[in-house]
Amino acid sequence: MAKYNFPQIKEIKIRNFSIYTKSEKIININEKITKGIYCLAGANGLGKSTFQNILNYGLTGLVLASDKTFLSPDKINEKNKDFTNIYFDGKIKAKEKKSAEVELLFTLNNKYYRIVRGFFERDSLRELEIYEFTKNKSKTIIVRMNGASEYLTKRYQEEITKDIGIMKYEYFLFLQLYVFTFDENRRLLFWDDHALSNALSISFNNNVNDADALIKTMRKMEKYESDARNDRWQAKKILDNIKELTKNHKKPSSALKKNYNEICEKYDELLNTIENISIEYNSLINNRNCLYSDIINLEESYKDYYSKYSEPLSKLLNSELIQTMVKNEECLICGAKGKYIIKKINENIHKEYCPLCSTSISNGKERIKNTLFKKIKDIDINISKKKLKLSNTNEEILEKESTKKLIEFEFKKIQQQKIKIENDYPQFLDKASDLGAYIQKLKEQFKEFDKSSKECYEKRDELKIIFKKLEAKIKKTYSEAEVVFVPVFKELSKKFMGYDLNIDYVSNNRHMKLILDLDSTPRTESHKLSESQRFFLDIALRMSLAIYLCVPNNEATLFIDTPEGSLDIAYENRVGKMFAHFIDTYSQNILMTANINSSQLLVSLAKNIKYGKMAIKRMLDWKDLSIVQKEEEKLFKEYFYNIESLIKGKKK
Repeated sequence: MAKYNFPQIKEIKIRNFSIYTKSEKIININEKITKGIYCLAGANGLGKSTFQNILNYGLTGLVLASDKTFLSPDKINEKNKDFTNIYFDGKIKAKEKKSAEVELLFTLNNKYYRIVRGFFERDSLRELEIYEFTKNKSKTIIVRMNGASEYLTKRYQEEITKDIGIMKYEYFLFLQLYVFTFDENRRLLFWDDHALSNALSISFNNNVNDADALIKTMRKMEKYESDARNDRWQAKKILDNIKELTKNHKKPSSALKKNYNEICEKYDELLNTIENISIEYNSLINNRNCLYSDIINLEESYKDYYSKYSEPLSKLLNSELIQTMVKNEECLICGAKGKYIIKKINENIHKEYCPLCSTSISNGKERIKNTLFKKIKDIDINISKKKLKLSNTNEEILEKESTKKLIEFEFKKIQQQKIKIENDYPQFLDKASDLGAYIQKLKEQFKEFDKSSKECYEKRDELKIIFKKLEAKIKKTYSEAEVVFVPVFKELSKKFMGYDLNIDYVSNNRHMKLILDLDSTPRTESHKLSESQRFFLDIALRMSLAIYLCVPNNEATLFIDTPEGSLDIAYENRVGKMFAHFIDTYSQNILMTANINSSQLLVSLAKNIKYGKMAIKRMLDWKDLSIVQKEEEKLFKEYFYNIESLIKGKKK
């Protein structure tokens, strides 16, 4: 019989998490978690549910998507990773994203685990440290490493799976996120056949390989059944279409047939025209692109040749001596000064010879300059021709676009006429056939879907044989466990309900169920109970599974986002007794969140739980109240004071 060690959180640190801000300063959280109940209490909208999601994210690297769907163990990571990647957006400001992180310290199987995980590094751990105490000395098993590492994540998953004693890491995810967590989405185990079957497979199985085989078999059966239903629906849809056609079909007149044929000819003609215009249009676009490229290349050549042509003169213009004289308005040869100096210098340096030595600037290369000038002139003419051609091409493109739009508009009108006739007279869908041939096609499609549906059902039924063999082992183990598991559930549920009720194990050919029995009446549907009864009996079931599954001294911790808003006044006190019984009698743990309101739940819990087994944390220490809430801040503080007085006033 499977018994597991479960993590017990000792400390949580949350750094640079933007929504936990008080007086415009981010509060870095450092909370010691003692055995028993740790309750985070505060007003609405302060981040209590977020705190619970941070805890689960630290442990698993996941935040469950906000729907009520239960997933198979092997689908949990795949289906929730995208939601996890965006969950903390908006809760953490951009400037804090790199530094924001959660650090957990927990014990498991006589070892200490310390992990650090960045909120935007789902697949990586920043730090991992596993150690144990031997004769009051720390013995390190895995040395801490800095920097986000997927290797650390893989090693963490391997080690925690081994220390829990569970077959797969995915099974830990299922237990932690779906069984030991009752969050704001209010997923109910009792009335979800898929979820409860997986929970029972993991919980009541002497052979872990059998548990794995059973979960895989159920998943395959569900897949075959889903495919069979889809194919059956498609077959029925086609069959209904056939019945409608054979019952009320209209026979087209000769004039309509002629009109339809003319529409089809026009349809084909316009479609062909659109295709040709599209080819011509694309060709014009390509030509325009080539012209743009040619013009750019020619302009580059023009610049290059012009630079060579004007190179001798440029040497004078760029002379440091000339530039200094212009800047200072002074001739450095004769010492003359004044603005007229600049004018004279500019006149002289643009002549064909040096103003000082009268040497020809061209250096006798007039022929080369003439050649360069001719090339410049030719390029300039070519550029003009290309630009003219480009202008004409752009005009053609605009004209082609206009023509294309007109033809496409006409095509849509013809297409709509064609579709209307075909909808009214389906036999036109196959021009070479009549209505009988069209119906024959539908019948062939029906046969394909009908055959596929039957094959899927047959494959599902073949798996039922395997399912029954594996389920029989679950049933046997459950029967043996009834003497422990069922009495625990009865104790807890009676604390809440005030009278005895029972649960019965039943199985159909696909799932395993636990049927809740109240007053000798099976409550097979959740709506047959009040909201508060549904929620807290489902929590009682989770508590019972935790008690049954855990190894002594490695008890489970339930994460409960308390739905106290659903509680009837009569049940508030009873929930406190049920929670206290779970802690005091069975040494389990609860990490819970609760609203500060008129509810007596926390009052009842503080009164009924043993000394030292309950700690309450004020969210007011981490977060500012809203404007409306601040008006009632005195009431919040009074409520906290009353609860804390009850806890502190207990005798050891």
